[in-house]
Amino acid sequence: MNNRTEYVLKIWLTALFLSPLIISIVAWHHLDGVLSLFLMVFFMVVLGMVFSIPSVVLLLIIMAIIQQFTNWSVIGSRLVWTLVAAGLCILPFMYLDHLIGSDMEVRSMGACYTAITIAGIWIYKFPRTDIEPGI
Repeated sequence: MNNRTEYVLKIWLTALFLSPLIISIVAWHHLDGVLSLFLMVFFMVVLGMVFSIPSVVLLLIIMAIIQQFTNWSVIGSRLVWTLVAAGLCILPFMYLDHLIGSDMEVRSMGACYTAITIAGIWIYKFPRTDIEPGI
């Protein structure tokens, strides 16, 4: 696995597991108990994994394009990647919000996933192409 794939997977897994946990803690007062909390987190992780796989694939492709066909700085690459990742995080929640009607809970879930994804982009070490073998 190359550095680029590891970087994308770190960000994806962080958002995949941390977002449901934060959302569940915030929504604790609506839940019946600890079992409901664990079930909510479990289902959010499973559904998040299934529905975010296309976004992860697109992020890998976009990152490869940015690194191979541009000579932007790390900050420039992160800025572009932040915009793309935010769009890909928000789109499914906007679609869900449109399907069920305007719902603040759906919007807050989308905001949580987006914020954690963006934080991951800026916290984790950005892979450099000049140190990757085979490129």
